[in-house]
Amino acid sequence: MRVTNILPTHPLPEALGPMLVAVLEITWLLAAWPLWRDGTRDAADLLVDVLRLTQPSDPIMDLKGETVFRPRPFYYVLEGITNERIRRGLIADSIPERLIATRTYVAVADNDRFPPRARTFLQENYLPVGRLRVVGRLLTAPAQDGTHSFPFEVQIPARYAIVAESGSVVGWLDGTPYEGARFLAPAPHEFRSASGQGRFALVWAQAVERGFSPFPLRSGSP
Repeated sequence: MRVTNILPTHPLPEALGPMLVAVLEITWLLAAWPLWRDGTRDAADLLVDVLRLTQPSDPIMDLKGETVFRPRPFYYVLEGITNERIRRGLIADSIPERLIATRTYVAVADNDRFPPRARTFLQENYLPVGRLRVVGRLLTAPAQDGTHSFPFEVQIPARYAIVAESGSVVGWLDGTPYEGARFLAPAPHEFRSASGQGRFALVWAQAVERGFSPFPLRSGSP
């Protein structure tokens, strides 16, 4: 019985092996990271909000300088090594004090890389507007007593505005008619609404003036 040799009688070119490997690697890379997927979109959208909301001299509390060209109130970048040193007490979590001292009115969104003490302070004294947070808070009435009273405390002195989820804001701030944004010092304050039920928020005035709001339907960012 005659057996036919189907193998090539001439050796394959030496470059063919590396070429096949390269083709396979390129195919795998395209499958894992398609060229048509914009991996920079989130970062670009963040910078759009930074430019709309702040001046170059305005500090922003971010994790490691991702807001670009804005001063940071805290020297250390917040990554694994820094957070471990904070946990061990080798670096003081002085972020709340630095936010107050530098009058930092803007911070990035909530993230578990913020140390616990700083994260709590940010959650209690900043609220989301678009892709960033600004000083302020949602106002909640302590009881349904019909007085529409909203006590709150300011930690960071700034010009603040009160905004409503719907309709205009009518009422009294610290006993005087509310007629627009005003400077509030660190202290307890009270807003009394004359417009009935609804949700209200205390917001850094510059954010409101530039079209941002903590209420989604009025958000300054698409």
